[in-house]
Amino acid sequence: MSRAELIGYAAAACVFVTFYMKTMVPLRIAGIVSNVLFIAYGYDLLAYPVLILISCCCRSTSSGCARC
Repeated sequence: MSRAELIGYAAAACVFVTFYMKTMVPLRIAGIVSNVLFIAYGYDLLAYPVLILISCCCRSTSSGCARC
C-alpha cells in the first residue's frame, strides 16, 4: 500500500468519524484534519481536481458559509 493510499484512507476515516460527533468542537477538528489529509492526498497523487475541490470547501467553510 502506497503512502498516498494510506493518507486517502485516513482522510476517509476522519470523514466517517465526523458522522458520530455529538458536539461542534470535535466535529470541526475532525473536519479540519480530514481536509488537511485530503489536501495531502491530492498533492501526493497530483490530483488537481481533489486539490481544487477541497481548497474551495476549506475556503467557503472558513468564511462561515458552506457552498460545497
